[in-house]
Amino acid sequence: APLIRGVSRQYFNGHDLILAPSIKASKNISESKTNTPIQLLHNGIDLDKISTISSQKFLKRYNLKQEHPLIVLVGTINKGKNVDLAIKAFPKVLKCFPDAKLAIIGDGAQSKKMASLIKKLGLSSQIFITGFLEYELVISGTKASTIAIMASDIDTFPTVAIEAIACGKTMVAIKDEAITEIIKPGINGILTNKNDDDFAKNIIKLLQDEALRKRYQEASLA
Repeated sequence: APLIRGVSRQYFNGHDLILAPSIKASKNISESKTNTPIQLLHNGIDLDKISTISSQKFLKRYNLKQEHPLIVLVGTINKGKNVDLAIKAFPKVLKCFPDAKLAIIGDGAQSKKMASLIKKLGLSSQIFITGFLEYELVISGTKASTIAIMASDIDTFPTVAIEAIACGKTMVAIKDEAITEIIKPGINGILTNKNDDDFAKNIIKLLQDEALRKRYQEASLA
């Protein structure tokens, strides 16, 4: 809106430099027509800290079997995060992988609504919402996952996606400008259209192809 752009321009013009975490964020800031230079500076991850965390902590906490496929979605459960898309896609995944589980790690304004959707679809034994977890458990859950997924298209540079590749995971994510700097299709993950059929199809593709998954995981770590 013109008013928001005007207020933003006034604010940004009062500074010497703007640091943007992604190209998407940089473009959004540029829309205010600010005269202040914008510099790209990606968010960082402490790899040493991640390397000390084990996947076993999460598996034990939620009584999960290591041999069963585990899909993990990390993030706030709010509007625009499209958590419902992942939930609606999961019955299709279960048709091919009946032992699969979906862990939604996070909390938010739509947590109760998503819990109701899970119950309505009869998926309470296959999908669980953890609520807010400490950092170590979040990373443990990501490490325990077979595939990490992301359904949001409102982030500017999602830290959870950086953490997933730092854990050596392959990702299935909704196509969005914020994620293309992290997930490279055909290299370390898959970008999918914003519908549950396509989302499910690509999750199944990775679950079925262990060699492909391993190649993507190695590329994520690299």
